[in-house]
Amino acid sequence: VDSLVLERLTTYGPDAPHRSTATTSTGSEAPLIGLASTAAPGPGGRVYVLDQLTQSIYVYSASGTPERVIGRSGQGPGEFKMAFAFDVAADGRLAVLDDGLRRVTLFDAKDAVVATQPLGGSAAFGIVLGATGFDLLREFGRTTPTALEFVPTNGAAARRYLTPTPRDRAFARGGSPGFLARGIGNELLYFSGAPGTWAVIDAQHRVSARRGLELFPEADFVARDE
Repeated sequence: VDSLVLERLTTYGPDAPHRSTATTSTGSEAPLIGLASTAAPGPGGRVYVLDQLTQSIYVYSASGTPERVIGRSGQGPGEFKMAFAFDVAADGRLAVLDDGLRRVTLFDAKDAVVATQPLGGSAAFGIVLGATGFDLLREFGRTTPTALEFVPTNGAAARRYLTPTPRDRAFARGGSPGFLARGIGNELLYFSGAPGTWAVIDAQHRVSARRGLELFPEADFVARDE
């Protein structure tokens, strides 16, 4: 098999139970996708799909028509070596987490690179882009206790605000770091690898609800158990 193709992409939304669109293989203008690893909604009903093989992000319209391709394999500006996760803001800005080059690349709504931020510390598994920075889900374990941190894009120091319990760290050592996602509005949703462990974080990085997680002692955030 020379290549694989994303034959069908299904999107769900409040306007209809579902919309399904298909791409074809040879002879079509639709790009071939080798390994679709991550997808995210974008403005105007668009869908962004990360292809691990080409290290590119393919953008489809709400009707399923291919619109453009962002990035490619490489080490220059706007290129990726091992793009692992990405997030699209409501205004079309894009943040791509590249574990291979140990950096986060930020694009504006016109797909131009606006910043490339080195990714120090332990590995990251998830990213959510905000108005003044981005949140990262960090690898954690016996010697790397960080779970969530906020990284400002103005060069200020990152702020840690949530840490896993020993139970979470035990699950992480088993290869399940959990995941970070954008909730309704500006909320963040974090689910740990440990069953039943989660947190809801508001736009000011206050933990409004949590279960089985601890705040960093030095953090000045408000928490409420449910």
